[in-house]
Amino acid sequence: MIVKPDRTNIEQISNKYRISVISVFFRVFCLFCVLFCILPALCIYAHSQNREKIAVPKQPPLTTRAALVIIEGFGAEQLRRMGNDLPNLKTLAARGSSPSITESVYPSLHASARATILTGMLPVDHGVFGDEPDASPKNNIETIIDLAVRSGLSVVAPAAQPEDEIIRKAAGAAANKEIDLLIVEFDSYATAVMKHGTGGRETIAAIRRIDEAIGKIVEAGGNEMTVAVVSDAGRLRTEREFRPNVILERNGFLATDKQGNITSWRARAEARGGAAAIFVQDAADEELIAEVETAFKDLIEGSESPVWGVVTRREAARLGCDPRPVLYLDAAPLYVMSDRASGSSTGRASVKVSSGYLPSRSETRPVFIVAGSGIKTNGRIEYARLTDVAPTLARLLGLEMKAARGRVLSEFLQQ
Repeated sequence: MIVKPDRTNIEQISNKYRISVISVFFRVFCLFCVLFCILPALCIYAHSQNREKIAVPKQPPLTTRAALVIIEGFGAEQLRRMGNDLPNLKTLAARGSSPSITESVYPSLHASARATILTGMLPVDHGVFGDEPDASPKNNIETIIDLAVRSGLSVVAPAAQPEDEIIRKAAGAAANKEIDLLIVEFDSYATAVMKHGTGGRETIAAIRRIDEAIGKIVEAGGNEMTVAVVSDAGRLRTEREFRPNVILERNGFLATDKQGNITSWRARAEARGGAAAIFVQDAADEELIAEVETAFKDLIEGSESPVWGVVTRREAARLGCDPRPVLYLDAAPLYVMSDRASGSSTGRASVKVSSGYLPSRSETRPVFIVAGSGIKTNGRIEYARLTDVAPTLARLLGLEMKAARGRVLSEFLQQ
């Protein structure tokens, strides 16, 4: 017997099946949303919350308070010559620790060196390659100030203003036990030395005022405060300027108009104090780069050459400087670089001193002294770099700059 299916029953079963399938799909969809949308969002939120806690000290601080004093333009060589005229720096050095040699950055320009002091990173990392108006570290690089604030510490860094006002505010902050980190910057010496040279009366008066200010900060901070004094780089005396763009123009690498302005170029030079960065239109054109090097070769080999040496791209990478130039020229003693592209290849310098030279040259070596709470008396090491300043200061405060290129100068610390 053949039994015909009941259409009503079939439709009811079919409807139930469709409802069941839809229900299953809905549940799967909800599970998908939970796994791939809500949970990641919660993880991101939790991570963002933890970021505020990541900088909390995980090691005991060696000092309760610290001050970082940055002196623009004052080198270790000048300090040795003037030590007896600077009693506060002399006393600080005697009761603290310092390296025999400290290396700056290349080119040893203020803004670039300052960014390295504050971040523990090289110019290739923080992106400050010269004395540009915006001297803030690029690429989201964190400074010692950022780290301290993120860790809940109280930081004071008086903004650029008349020096007497900076000194007043700095001494007041040093005396305030609620302030954990004080950053003070002095540029009056650099301004004076550019105009009057290292032996100028105004220059000597400027560094004496800074020495007095350091004495006031140390006195106000008392025994509880650690004081680090560091400079960007020393300045070299200049009498003549070298114009590498003139050499490039003579060899057909660039063209100028009647006023000497560059109108077109395959290679050009950019003056950076005592250094000149050489750019080419095509950085992959090794033949062009070799031709540019050859254009300067005869000059370098001469006994009275305005060029001290050539820094190749490989050497520049080791120094951690701006990677865009294909090479650098380092000026000879008494020379500074110029952007000028017409006329004679050399001329009279317009400044008394300059920065920017290779950090291996003794005249460029910066000052680096640290003394006070948590620091050994008369601690010495042979060599340090400006990249070591921020990591060492962070360790004193119980913090850690994990991304820094520099190291903690543990030889100086009382642990």
